[in-house]
Amino acid sequence: MNSEEWDEFLAACLDEGSAPDLSKDVEISPERASEALDLMEVEGLLRHAHRRDGDGTSFRDHLWRRIKAEESRPGFVRDVETALSGRLSAQRRRLAGLVVLAASFLVFVAVWFLVSRPSPETHDPLAFVEDMLRPREAGGVQLPASSSEILAAVRATSEELRWMEIPWLRDLAEAQRLAREERRPILLWTGGGGPLDRSCGCAYGLRRGPLSEDEVVGRISANFVPVALDRDAASRAAGPAGELYRSIHRQRPAYEGLWIVSPDGRVLDAHSKPPKERKIWSQAVLYTLDAGLKAFGPVEPRIVQPFSLFPHRGTGFTPAGAVSLAVSSRLIHNGRPDGPVVEDGMDLSAEEWAGLSPPSVAAGFEWTVPEALARRFCRALSPAGDVGTMPLPQDAKVAELKGVVESIQGNRAQVSLKGRWETEHFVDRKKEGPIRCSASADGVLVYDFAGQRTVSLLLVFRGTYRHTPPWDAPRQCGAVVEWTE
Repeated sequence: MNSEEWDEFLAACLDEGSAPDLSKDVEISPERASEALDLMEVEGLLRHAHRRDGDGTSFRDHLWRRIKAEESRPGFVRDVETALSGRLSAQRRRLAGLVVLAASFLVFVAVWFLVSRPSPETHDPLAFVEDMLRPREAGGVQLPASSSEILAAVRATSEELRWMEIPWLRDLAEAQRLAREERRPILLWTGGGGPLDRSCGCAYGLRRGPLSEDEVVGRISANFVPVALDRDAASRAAGPAGELYRSIHRQRPAYEGLWIVSPDGRVLDAHSKPPKERKIWSQAVLYTLDAGLKAFGPVEPRIVQPFSLFPHRGTGFTPAGAVSLAVSSRLIHNGRPDGPVVEDGMDLSAEEWAGLSPPSVAAGFEWTVPEALARRFCRALSPAGDVGTMPLPQDAKVAELKGVVESIQGNRAQVSLKGRWETEHFVDRKKEGPIRCSASADGVLVYDFAGQRTVSLLLVFRGTYRHTPPWDAPRQCGAVVEWTE
């Protein structure tokens, strides 16, 4: 069969309106047969399976005889035989492919779950929270149904906390030493109150804006020695670190912002004010970073190893036995986030921490937490990041927190907590205000009376926030205070 006859033969096989003329002595080589199968596919073969030529031989039988006569390779013969017998239609092949794909996905998920599941020696520091929200048997502790909604609305997303992936130092002298050792510039970030905690508006804006953008995070981490300082404390510091800080500000005066500094203390560039168009803020910061790197010279990028910026926040104890409660607060509306999250920490001394423990572990025992300790929780009431908007303990008009031992399970007591707060404070202790906050809270504390220690704490706040007039319309807010051993 020449090329034209072969093309005519294939066209006829693929044409539903006509049957191929099989009365001729058609020779089909294994290569041609394979090409026929590829081009006609199973549907084409089966479409003509019912057709018969002049002597009554079906096209299916005739094609099979010709292919077999040419002693096609066994694998190909089996494929064609299976296809022509109707056991492997195109639809079934596609279905089989989907089944195989789905099975592969399930295997992948199962392997991922087994590999990523924490070992018995590790645990999620805040996994106890979910257990506290589940319905419990009589005598147990169950938080209000709205607590789960507030938890979901208030807690930060990973995107909001990208700035914590930058390896910030808190010591300018150590940053200068490391910059000399690694031959790279310093990135100094300052703000009122300390930019890593509740701070001034600019520092808070950088945290939830440029410093949480992937490109900015990567550029800083790979090329700079980043250090974050409380502006007021650093300006008063004694010794070489204080002198270096004051020298930096003499070279490029600014209230707050970012400075790029060489290891010898020379300011290479700075960024102190956000642009009017906030959407280009990240690009403005990148421009400053690149300008500083250009002025410094070549820098060998480094790989940042995993670390924790706040190793004791929300979990564990400091060497002195103190704890740092993790505090998250946010404006909410109809159960959804209505503004950026404020991440904060509340440090309690060992003595203060002991004040949250129940004096007795008898079921049904009730007690009131000391008022001085209850006032410490006022900082959770403000959903604004600026430290000047945060109420202090002395601003509380009402601050009460009560506990009830609900049940005993083994060596552990389940304690329910309820509290309410009302505060009125003025911005920066001036007569600008007042800012009014009010909230109630429900919580759970688990106390190990065998070890005489609290092992976990959760408080979920719901309330209203009223900023200074004329922006004093009440707004819903929520907060979460949590810690686990």
